Amino acid sequence: MRRLPHKSLQRAQIQAHDGRPEARWQPLEVMVPEELEALVTQPLRNVLAQDPRPQYHDDPGRIYGMSFDGRDVRFKVEDRRLTVVEIVPAVPSTPNRKTKDTNN
Repeated sequence: MRRLPHKSLQRAQIQAHDGRPEARWQPLEVMVPEELEALVTQPLRNVLAQDPRPQYHDDPGRIYGMSFDGRDVRFKVEDRRLTVVEIVPAVPSTPNRKTKDTNN
């Protein structure tokens, strides 16, 4: 196997990245209506700023939801701005029920 000279390797790396710095991730701006402000803690704000949507979703008209601290938080995202639209008590999940007894 032939080894590339050091300068050729550097040139290839620059060309591969097109010479531009890589884009850095930026947190979302979190907007909370006044009537919900008392329910939004700093830890919740921090989580929302990290964009909890699935990576493959980018639909400004869609309302997303997530559970946080016993509540369901519903929000939408448009142009790097997350807006909380509703916060409701979380519905407790029920354990899976067996359809038939396997011990008999």
